[in-house]
Formats: sequence, structure tokens, C-alpha cells
Amino acid sequence: MCKFAVLVLILGFVNTFANAETYRCRNSEGTLVFTDDPARFPPGCRPEEKKDGNGTLSVVPSPSAPPAPARAAEKQPMRQKGADQAKEWKEEAQKLASEYQETLTQRYQVMPAGEKREVIGRIGEIKKRRDELRRQIAGGTLSRRERAEIEEVLAGIPP
Repeated sequence: MCKFAVLVLILGFVNTFANAETYRCRNSEGTLVFTDDPARFPPGCRPEEKKDGNGTLSVVPSPSAPPAPARAAEKQPMRQKGADQAKEWKEEAQKLASEYQETLTQRYQVMPAGEKREVIGRIGEIKKRRDELRRQIAGGTLSRRERAEIEEVLAGIPP
């Protein structure tokens, strides 16, 4: 019984939307505009009766939606921020790889045991910074290409 009541309710809603009235008008350029609310006709639009005819179709955006160029302009700073972040991470990865190679060279030089321990400790710190950078990259919004470039640089620092 409950399922039947829900079904009747759903069909009632569908029927309400299916019977919605459609209004149309033609602007001064001859473009045909359709809406479900005649109050949303653009200024200077002449209401028309429904009939078959030729014309172009225009979609009038909701007043609450910002125009498309504004949305694109909003995304531009986000893209720039992402590009700046990617560049910063690439530079950090290159710096770590270079530092690792220099420290590795020092490790194989002849030196007192205390200095050797310091060099090995620096290698451990570099690996910790590499792991932290990988965590940051995983949480970021990089393209696959940018992520692959950074990972390629970091691959020069073994686990």
C-alpha cells in the first residue's frame, strides 16, 4: 500500500512538470526566445502565439547565473595559482635531487666517522623532505604531465 502511495505521488509530480506552460517571444533581431515564465522575457521581446515557423533558438540565462566570461575570469586566478604551485614543487624537487647527489658524493669520501654520520643523517633528512613533497603533490591539483615530471626528478632519490 505504501509503495502504491509513493508511486501515485511521483506520477503526480511528473505530470505537473510535463504540463508546464511554455511561452515564446521574438526580439528585434528576429530571434525566437522560449521560457516558462513570461516575466523573464528580455526587454523589447514581442510575445508570439505558438505556431510552426523558422527562426533561431536563444536560451535566456537565469538572472542568478553569472555570464560565461565572468566565470572564466574567476577560474583564471585559480589556474595561475595552480601553475605557480606546480612550478614551486618542480623547483623543490630539483633542489632535493641536486642536494642528494652532492651529499651522496660526500658520503663516499674519506672522512672521520663523526662527519660520515652527519652526512648519512643529511641523506635521511633529504629523503624525509622528498616524502613530504610527495604528500603535498598527492593532495594538490596537478596535471598528469606535471605530476610525472616531478616524480621523474624525485625518482633520482632512492627509498
